Amino acid sequence: MTETPGAPVDGSVGPPVARDAAHRDAFGALREQLDAEFPRVVGTPTAWLDDGCLWRHLRARDYNVASAATQLRDTYAWRQSFGVDPLMAATAAAAAAVSAAPPAAAADAGATPLPAAADPTVRTVHAESATGKQFVHGTCAAGRPVLYMRPGVQNSKDTRGNLLQLVYSLERGVAAMRPGVEKLTLLIDFTGYSLRVAPSFATQRATLAILQHHYPERLGLAVLWGAPRLFHLAYKALRPFVDPVTAAKVVFLYPGVPADVARMAELFGGRGELLAEYGGGSPWVYSNRAYFAVEGGGGGFPHTCSKGDTGGWGVGQKGAGVVSKHEVMWPGTVGWAWARCPSPSLCAVQYGEPHTHPPLHDQWYCGGRMNSSDHHSTTGR
Repeated sequence: MTETPGAPVDGSVGPPVARDAAHRDAFGALREQLDAEFPRVVGTPTAWLDDGCLWRHLRARDYNVASAATQLRDTYAWRQSFGVDPLMAATAAAAAAVSAAPPAAAADAGATPLPAAADPTVRTVHAESATGKQFVHGTCAAGRPVLYMRPGVQNSKDTRGNLLQLVYSLERGVAAMRPGVEKLTLLIDFTGYSLRVAPSFATQRATLAILQHHYPERLGLAVLWGAPRLFHLAYKALRPFVDPVTAAKVVFLYPGVPADVARMAELFGGRGELLAEYGGGSPWVYSNRAYFAVEGGGGGFPHTCSKGDTGGWGVGQKGAGVVSKHEVMWPGTVGWAWARCPSPSLCAVQYGEPHTHPPLHDQWYCGGRMNSSDHHSTTGR
């Protein structure tokens, strides 16, 4: 599905590029303020404060600079205290060991061969992931990475462990975003769900806080597959009190209902990446080894693009007429790319006015996000 600039996206009043145009002064003020407090340095935690990050926090705070600045400071401090970057770097570093282990050593989903010296947080994430209760795989029809959540196979009541896995999954989803995509699609499968496996209230509260305060504007769509009917009825009663933009992103679908199965195909079809158990064409079956090995993504998906992807980005040699010189990287490490402006019309939509670039417009990426002149990276997907 191709999203047309200017058309509503996921039930919102319009894509961010359209809404942002009237708030460039607010963005400039926020950028200046944050740069003074946290000068950005490649390969350090400050690189997280890229332009896309600032725009998302501005939108979440209705373009109030003071409120957005407070939220960004809080999130920056939270990322350091939680250890987001070390978590992703350590998980990526362990991927080689997982890949090197014989398949027979990890025949079941929960067996993850890790060296004795593996980081304790990595061991925790692997243990929490053993049942396949949460993982990133493929993209939806809009090109957003899909984060599968399967609460019915919950295997832990440990709040810290569950939150580590949640943050790992969110960061892995962000790292999988191609240029032009900045949101995730959630597919929450309630098969097997009951109060017996429900997360604790402390875990639920902390999860909501992390999603609301530290990952704003990251939800593109939430598909609730086979949710308990009482849950659905309760949501219908509460929906008038839910933000309408958020409410429009929540979809309840049920297996065995022809119309819902067709809707599922519409939301995820066209790419053959939806798992077969949900009616898709992907035969992939979750296992820790398949997921955490280098070939499965390791600490996160490498940020790659190919000709024909969003905006016409591609991989090539710097100065080779077409697109970019690209170096694959993982979250928690430093990666970079050279790329030229993909489309003057895209720039005109973003800025509200035509402008030009040199033949090769210098930009660099880190952790799958564009960190310099990154106005090309935000189409609201």
